[in-house]
Amino acid sequence: MNQTEKPASSQKGIPFSLQIVIAVVLALIVGILLGAGNPNPEFKSLITNLEIPTNLVFKALTALAAPLVLLVLLDTLISKEISGREGRNLVVFILQNATVGILIGFLVVSILSPGTWVNLNQTQSIGISHEKQDLWNIIREFLDSLTPEALLKPLVENNFISLVLIALGFGFVLRGIKLEQQSQSKRSFQSLEKIIKTLSEAIQRILKWVIALLPIAVFGVVAKTVSEQGFKPFISFGALIIAVLLALFLQACYYLVRIKFGSWVNPFDFLRQGSEALLFAFVTASSMLTMPTAYQVLVSKIGLREKNASLGIYLGANISKDAVPIFQVMFTLFVSQILGQSFSPAQYLILFLLSFFCSISTAGIPGSAIVMMILVFNTVFTNSELAISYIALLLSIYWFLDMCGTAINVMGHMTLAILLEGKKQSDESTI
Repeated sequence: MNQTEKPASSQKGIPFSLQIVIAVVLALIVGILLGAGNPNPEFKSLITNLEIPTNLVFKALTALAAPLVLLVLLDTLISKEISGREGRNLVVFILQNATVGILIGFLVVSILSPGTWVNLNQTQSIGISHEKQDLWNIIREFLDSLTPEALLKPLVENNFISLVLIALGFGFVLRGIKLEQQSQSKRSFQSLEKIIKTLSEAIQRILKWVIALLPIAVFGVVAKTVSEQGFKPFISFGALIIAVLLALFLQACYYLVRIKFGSWVNPFDFLRQGSEALLFAFVTASSMLTMPTAYQVLVSKIGLREKNASLGIYLGANISKDAVPIFQVMFTLFVSQILGQSFSPAQYLILFLLSFFCSISTAGIPGSAIVMMILVFNTVFTNSELAISYIALLLSIYWFLDMCGTAINVMGHMTLAILLEGKKQSDESTI
């Protein structure tokens, strides 16, 4: 962890969020010109072909999803140093924050049911079973989803939960081997560690190239949808935005309560003095770029010790992203509601675990949560292609929610650092 780490130089060109906005505006214009729900038969071929770029981009994202999760998790488990009392406390706080976020997402989307605001006519069904299941059937179905028939099969089929378990198993074993070799002053493990880190960085760089094409994918799917169905599919998005913002607000309130009862920091002082970092996170939509700013705010303005600020910001930012599981839960249930489908108890349990793993395995790249969403949909839904097709539509509003979610992620990292301080202020800390 380098406490003096500086943010990357300001990005050149048009910001990614603005690119998405421009793509949406242009797509709406094209969709209106092509019929706005009453398309001219002469344009049928053109309208159909509008979705080609979207399909190509999402095929590329799907291909990158499994290796990305595997390599990011392995790199995190092997290279990140978490030890001692602070390390144990950090892990506990991360587990608690992610769990609360997931439960908030379940609660809000179940009560508001944003997907029921519009009823789309679908010719396909996701094929979710509605049979009544007893406890043993639920357990058996859940265990079946955990156990792959072959070691590499989850990589081929994008089975997220099996993939994560394989990554965790290999990660802990390799970390144990690393610690053994370190105690014996051996360095042979360093070559494998460097290979994994290099591959992780390589797959993330490729992912950045594909994500750069997302505005084109958004343009294609929005233009096609508006031309064929008008604005009807987007009506429910207003309800989804309200639901997600409410869930993020409740998560922020939870952070403030934890700060109030778990540390010496005043929650209102935290909001006032930490607003600079939260605003920076919202504008940049990047928790990685915000790390140095958040660290300086915690140390210089709030008065935390450098050790705790480092753990909460630099380490927490790599293994804790609480907005991601909230998005996964709410978007998944939103799609199931808009299709008029329901999940079995076992599928709810799987969705809970998948969302939790997303919080610790999502790469620190803007838009990488979309890759996680593809994996979640592919695992939870039987007819995943139909469900995944809605992700492209969600991209038309995701850019704004991602900015809000990044602010919540950074707020969570700062909260982790404050909770590590505890209720007793250090003599070294002054506000």
